[in-house]
Amino acid sequence: MKLMFSLILALSFNATAALKEAEFDGVLSRIETHYAPVFAAKGMELSLRKLWSLNDRYLDAQFENKTGPRIVRVFGGYARMPNMTKDALLLATCHEIGHHLGGYPLFNDEWASAEGQADYFASSKCMRNVLKNDSENRLVNERKINRSVKNKCRSQFALDDDYKICLRTIVAAEICAKSLYAIRNERVPVFFGASYPNRNAVVETDLTATDNQCRFDTFLSGALCKVDSTIEMNNSDETIGTCGFDEIGARPKCWFKSGF
Repeated sequence: MKLMFSLILALSFNATAALKEAEFDGVLSRIETHYAPVFAAKGMELSLRKLWSLNDRYLDAQFENKTGPRIVRVFGGYARMPNMTKDALLLATCHEIGHHLGGYPLFNDEWASAEGQADYFASSKCMRNVLKNDSENRLVNERKINRSVKNKCRSQFALDDDYKICLRTIVAAEICAKSLYAIRNERVPVFFGASYPNRNAVVETDLTATDNQCRFDTFLSGALCKVDSTIEMNNSDETIGTCGFDEIGARPKCWFKSGF
């Protein structure tokens, strides 16, 4: 049986900028270069399918059987949407990689990490791994970034490269969140609201896609988690590779219920 978990994003803003095919290929090739060996070391094959010519506006992760490749499909229609950026495409694709590598908690079929966990992996591991020492980190225009975002990132990361990746990740998360607002007609997420990150604490972990603010909070938390991005997450132990429930960068309680 084919299993599919998708981060579906749609944009409807005033600007018309979109990615070109070369940019699309470049982003996905960087992810593939980093993560294909990671999958191989685990006895898995990553099949990252770059479907530029198709107009579908979504991404998905699939695993069809126990011996088949771990599939991530990215459609050109998504990259061609208004306001798309390379970092937003990277974050969205990292989410799909996170379904395969994000660790606990897992869906009941036990191969795919939950939606919130895939978001957390995307911002806490994948973005940092792919963007580490990237030449564009030094080009980040801080004047256009929310002051509270800059303060939070600087409080967590002393090294300038880590700080700039934190900024880039949160800016990308804002684009993803606004696009979900456009398709779902949910309210626009708020940066570090008064109850962040403990608002609307769940009684038990929600494995499905949560509301827009909760997903945005999860991206923010992952971006602020100081645990080394090379420490992999674990399929059964929630503490490995993640920030603890009482630390800055912990998974938000709007979807995650810690067992500790």
